[in-house]
This record gives sequence, C-alpha cells and structure tokens, in this order.
Amino acid sequence: FAKGMVGQQLMNKGITIIDDPLVKRGLRSAFQDSAGIESKAITFIENGILKSYNMNAQEAALVNEKPIGREDGPTNVKVLPGKQTVDELIADIKGNKEGVYIRGFGGGKVSVNDGTYSKQAHGHLIKDGKITDIAIDSFIVVGNLKDMFMNVTIANDTPDFITEGTAFAAPTARIDVCHIAVK
Repeated sequence: FAKGMVGQQLMNKGITIIDDPLVKRGLRSAFQDSAGIESKAITFIENGILKSYNMNAQEAALVNEKPIGREDGPTNVKVLPGKQTVDELIADIKGNKEGVYIRGFGGGKVSVNDGTYSKQAHGHLIKDGKITDIAIDSFIVVGNLKDMFMNVTIANDTPDFITEGTAFAAPTARIDVCHIAVK
C-alpha cells in the first residue's frame, strides 16, 4: 500500500520513526546484519514523510535500491515522542463521544498489500476525558492503514529502549478514523 511513496506524506506530520542498530545494550543492536552488510541508523519516517522502506537485500534488489543492513528485519525501532501528555490526548473525548483505551491486541489481519487492518483487542472505556475502570473485551479494531496513519496523534510517553527491555518503543497513540466492531 505504500509502494512508490518514498518522499511522500505517509503519516501525520508529527510522526518520526527511527531504527538505530547501534543503541548501547539494545536488544537487536548489531554492527552488521546476517548478510554481512553494515547496519547504520535509518529514519524510516521523518515528520510524516516516508524516507526508507524496511527491506532485506533481496527486496532491495527487486526495487533497484541499495541494501540497508536489515536482513533480519528492523533492529531498535523508536517512534519519537509527541508533544501532548496522555491525559491531554484523551481530554476531549467527552460529552456524547466515547473512546477505547486499548490495552492489548490479539489475532487478526494486517495487509501490507492493500492496507486493510482488522485485529481483536481489549481495553477500557474512555468517558468524560478519562480512562475508566470499565473493561471492554472481545472487540475488533477495523480500518485502513493509510487513513489510520494520516490521522494518528501521539503522546510524549515514548519509553526508553533499555529500561523497557524492548526492540520497539512507541508512545501512546490516538487514532480517530478506525471503527470498533463488537463480537
């Protein structure tokens, strides 16, 4: 779905996603990938603009690009933090509007070919600008990645790689254009 979009707006302007294989003590840190290609820091998305695809050497050759040193997939990916706190991000979900603070996802489908997204989730109801104790389970989040990416707003709570013990660090995100389907 993002084919031919390098240099174009793929996400909201506030989104920057980096991949740094040289993070000290990072879970996926390495000086080179399993194909022997040097791994360097890459910016995949900068201020919403697609800068590079995540691709192995074979995929790079198919699109006439140089290998990026990611034969084994991304290394230490980080979505840089936004400007709002989580509380500010959800403060206007009140009145006749309700939302869901998703705590986790289960099975489902994400298609990189056409951008369709459908995943089971569980979380808590957002009402009057606050996350409530009301648990919501067994619902499905449905949307299109292009629409979701262009309408995502992120909080300033991106965790640190080392303290969180993860190879992917992302902040809380708000997406206003997906649909919730209850089983």
